[in-house]
Amino acid sequence: MKLDINMHLQEHKIPDLIFFDDEIKNLSNIVDVTLIDHNKLDQSQESLLGSKVTKIIDHHIDNNMYSG
Repeated sequence: MKLDINMHLQEHKIPDLIFFDDEIKNLSNIVDVTLIDHNKLDQSQESLLGSKVTKIIDHHIDNNMYSG
């Protein structure tokens, strides 16, 4: 994660809520997903998490891939 983003998240006490996909053991427990610093899931992630994307925080143009 970029240093400026990491510092911002720490400042607002958010890091405890962030998980990377390789840290999650049971994807069925995930209710919603927020994408940070990108607005499209990797092809390998799409089938598992695509329906759970509820928010995107990104500086790129929204591709309107997710209903959230």
